Amino acid sequence: MKINSVKIISLLFFILSAFYLYTAHQIQVFAFDEGAPFNATTFPISFRYAGMFFSVLKIVLPDSKPLELYPSHLDFQPTILLVVTIIVYGSTILTVGFFL
Repeated sequence: MKINSVKIISLLFFILSAFYLYTAHQIQVFAFDEGAPFNATTFPISFRYAGMFFSVLKIVLPDSKPLELYPSHLDFQPTILLVVTIIVYGSTILTVGFFL
C-alpha cells in the first residue's frame, strides 16, 4: 500500500489551520481595539488563512517526485511522546506557571 505522506500531512495541516482559524475568531478584542487596523486577532487570522492557502496548494498541485511510504516502517514513539508532553504542559501551566 502506497501512501503519499506529503498529501496526508497537508490535509492534516489544513484541518488544523481551519480549527485554529475558528478559535482565532473567538478571541476577545477590547472595545477600543475593534476598529484598529492591527489588534489581537489580526496575526492569528491572517496566519491561518496563509496556512490553509499553502496546504491547499500542496494538496492540489502534483508532486515532482512522489514519495513511497509504508506504515510498517514508521516510528510513532517520538510523536506520541511529544503529544503526551504537550498535554501535560498544557494541563499544568496554569497551576505551576510558565517558567517550569
